[in-house]
Amino acid sequence: MKGPNSSEHRNPAAELAVSIPAVIAAGLLFYHRTGSADCIFIAVVYCIFVLPFIISAAVTAAKSREKPMFGRVFRGLDLASFKFRKAEELHSEGHFSDAIHAYKEVEEYKLTPRETAVLDFYMGMCYRDMGYPTNAAASFEKSDDVYFLHPSVLLNAERSYLDAGNFFKAEDISDRMFERKYDENYYRFLWSDRGRIYLRVNEPDKAIEAFQKGLDAGIDLCGAYCGLAVAHLMKRNVPLSRSYVEKAALSGGIASQEGFYVYYGEVARSLGLFEEVRDMVMHGGGDEDEEADDLS
Repeated sequence: MKGPNSSEHRNPAAELAVSIPAVIAAGLLFYHRTGSADCIFIAVVYCIFVLPFIISAAVTAAKSREKPMFGRVFRGLDLASFKFRKAEELHSEGHFSDAIHAYKEVEEYKLTPRETAVLDFYMGMCYRDMGYPTNAAASFEKSDDVYFLHPSVLLNAERSYLDAGNFFKAEDISDRMFERKYDENYYRFLWSDRGRIYLRVNEPDKAIEAFQKGLDAGIDLCGAYCGLAVAHLMKRNVPLSRSYVEKAALSGGIASQEGFYVYYGEVARSLGLFEEVRDMVMHGGGDEDEEADDLS
């Protein structure tokens, strides 16, 4: 375990601030011994113009250390790190266009493959927040191609392609994730995402197979139940579909399935089955006149 004096707990701003009197003292000592005022001048210039910039960068670095997503990348005092953190700040404040511009400025520096991958991932997140899923997917995929950071990078690419309506690419990314055989606990979640792809391309039988595998794995039960409910509704098996909605509600996680009841109601309406599920949709908070959200 890292102790309180490790780099994870040090305050670079405080450490740099201590150097101010040290620099001045060194200049005075040199002047006392040589009679030259050059070092005093250099020390003053350093303290007035250089050190404040370094301290500002250090403060930003210290603040950004709280929960970095991919370790200590872009957490130094170099210009690339400073500009990245500025872009990250703009992104967090909702200034997405400015953040993208700032992220692209970081590309001009010589970066390691890991840094490039982290930069592309954050650009993908920013594009996603802007509502540009195609750009987001391309950035996520580029990040994963450059350097493997985490399974979530490629998963974000898949979901962004799905949001963009590019089902072929979403399925292709899904295949790649299955081929990699991630950690078992993470791997099991991929089945629910695969099922959602099949729902979007109107292949309920394949969706049922995928959601059932996720259900058998015992993870993301609510997501699997919701997916099975929609898939069986598409097959016009209303009683079985309703039973899965009830199981999803009993699992306690249906509140996290944003827009499910609205989406479920819209699917039912498109099949002429809305009256058979009206009570369930309205009880769940779905409005029959509300625009449907995608199952997510």
